[in-house]
Amino acid sequence: MMRWMLLVLLMAVASPVPAQVYRAFDQRYTTTLNGDLVFLANTNLTCNGSGSCNSGINDGQTMVATKLPADVADTSIINSSSATLSAADLPAGAQIVRAQLYWGGLVASDGSSQPSPSPTATPIRFGRPGLGYQALPPAACDVSPRSTIWGAAQPHHVYTCRADVTAAVRSSGAGTYRVANLPLQTGVVNRFGGWTLVLVIQNPARPLRNFTINDGLAVIATTGSAPVNQVSVTVSGFRTPFSGAVSAQLGWMAMDGDRGAPDGFTFQGQGSSLVNVSDACNTAGDVFNSTICRLGSVVSQRSVANNNLANTLGFDADIVQLANPGNNALANGATSATLTARTSSEGYAISVLTTAIDVFQPTVDAATAKTQTNLTNPGLPAGQARAGDRIRYTINLQNTGQDNAVDVSIRDTIPTNTDYEPGSLQVTAGANSGAKTDGVGDDTGEMSAGAATFRVGTGADSNQGGLLRCPACIGTQPTLTTVSFIVRVRADAADGAIVRNVAQVRYVGASSGEEFNDTTNTTELRVQAPPRLTLAKTIAGRVMATDQFTLTINNGGPSVTTTGASTSVSTTPFVGAAGTTYTLSEVAAGTPAANLALYDTQYSCVNSINGTTDVPPGQGRSFQVTPVAGDDLTCTFVNTPRTVDLAVTKTTPVTQVVKGGAIDYTITVTHVAGTLSADGTVVRDSPGEGLSSCAVTGCIPSGGASCPADLASMLSPTGATIPLMPPGGRLQFAVRCNAD
Repeated sequence: MMRWMLLVLLMAVASPVPAQVYRAFDQRYTTTLNGDLVFLANTNLTCNGSGSCNSGINDGQTMVATKLPADVADTSIINSSSATLSAADLPAGAQIVRAQLYWGGLVASDGSSQPSPSPTATPIRFGRPGLGYQALPPAACDVSPRSTIWGAAQPHHVYTCRADVTAAVRSSGAGTYRVANLPLQTGVVNRFGGWTLVLVIQNPARPLRNFTINDGLAVIATTGSAPVNQVSVTVSGFRTPFSGAVSAQLGWMAMDGDRGAPDGFTFQGQGSSLVNVSDACNTAGDVFNSTICRLGSVVSQRSVANNNLANTLGFDADIVQLANPGNNALANGATSATLTARTSSEGYAISVLTTAIDVFQPTVDAATAKTQTNLTNPGLPAGQARAGDRIRYTINLQNTGQDNAVDVSIRDTIPTNTDYEPGSLQVTAGANSGAKTDGVGDDTGEMSAGAATFRVGTGADSNQGGLLRCPACIGTQPTLTTVSFIVRVRADAADGAIVRNVAQVRYVGASSGEEFNDTTNTTELRVQAPPRLTLAKTIAGRVMATDQFTLTINNGGPSVTTTGASTSVSTTPFVGAAGTTYTLSEVAAGTPAANLALYDTQYSCVNSINGTTDVPPGQGRSFQVTPVAGDDLTCTFVNTPRTVDLAVTKTTPVTQVVKGGAIDYTITVTHVAGTLSADGTVVRDSPGEGLSSCAVTGCIPSGGASCPADLASMLSPTGATIPLMPPGGRLQFAVRCNAD
């Protein structure tokens, strides 16, 4: 029987389109990172057991579906198999950056020459570790026209489909993955079908590699109306090191690869020799031989049909290390390679190809390179600054990669709301340490066009950057450099303004010649603006209509005087200096000058939402404030006229008296209301008609009042002066007279 094989290969590919290339190859994914390429793969068909299942060929075998033990009783599962991602392939610190699922096989052709079932319209089922199956529709499928290549009695179509399952696999991690319900033709000889989950795993402990994945569909045949017994594809999207050994891995998924049927797979790098691709699992001349292997060893962490781990009956999924002694197959500096699949006895269809090529690149990590230091106010919380503060920016760079970085330079634009401090450029560690001038062209640093520029590393000069050695590279040159410069926060920076700073880092791989441009982490400062002071006046009433008042903020602040009958006034806002003490005061003004003793004076202050200084309210005509940055204080003096309300009563306990008899009177003086003390009040009592020989016999003070020194004068025309009569004070005078 004629034998054919479908080869599914993964990587960057371009191909001419002969008669049986159904879709030209396109690049599906490419990246360069430290890590590995891993396949999880299996077949979903096996032989029915009536014949030999150990020959490694499906010719003459009636193929049936495989089902996992857990799926046997589930009639909704048509076929299923599994493979396991081990913790060794996904250790702590590693992560999946790409997971591309491919599946394919043969489906029957209906009377209208259409595939039945249609792979494009048929979701498969995808099971992740610890979870049940989920329906997974294909993102796209490539399906051949109606064919009789794999048996004239049962027309068929060969297909491959794909789906990006990166998010799902990344969230699940290591464990067993299951794929079920692939559209496959069964009960017929010479049938095949399976799946491969292609994983690109980032792992800092693994070599730096360029990974590429491309897919298409091309059938290779030895017979037929338009036989194509050889197809070549050109892969690109990588660059090998300019020096040293070049290492590469190739991967493929193949179907109907019958063991013992001559076929071949060759590799030829740009400008290199043609070599056969082979290893212990995939021998030269019989590469596609019903195996699932990785680097020469059979992959055992998968479900097995018919107890034969080494035989997948026409399905291959392999990763092979390219034999490249002396870089004869893949040379230094190569950017492309040609892979050729051929046959002399069987056929197959190429649809996907992968490569993982070791590259040597520098890694100058800038992600956490930048720091900031407040030189003026180091005690402020991190990320805060005040107007006028000096800020030092420091950038630390180190090459942690596998190749030297050359022509290394740093450019840092001076951030908004700051001014560069002239003469502050410094290289503080690494080659060329020391101060740098601001001028252009005289050393390795300059301040130009609003940016600080440093050319750093060994050999840097006024024109280009120097070298940062990789830790494993030959030599003694420094692997790191540190630079710094100083800015000052502008005095007019608004309160709450954000000062953001980020630097650009540029370097070139010494071996690859590839240019890298990176940015540092971003630093931020929140500006606390200089304090503002405003002094205001509120007049609740005037004792004299001519009374006026002058307000003053000392230490260079403004002053203002009330006028006319106005009841309020305020100074212009005064921008002060944080930490400086200011005296806010009022004095009498007007003609004649107001008597401030006749007023009660109180003050209070209100700060802005961003201010932090709290000024307690108080009484008096002067107080001090020491504002900090961010304060916006409005302080107000309130003047209230001081008033006096005295009550005087005179009582006697008798209503009748005998002529010549004595009469006692009590005279009470009380400060009943008001805020002004009635000190100096004169009290006088003039005896009425019918009274004689009157005398003041006593005085009882209370509430802080004090009695006159000369009580007798109270009965004289001049009266007696009360020395102290505060609010709430009281005096009781006793007076005795004779009745005439």
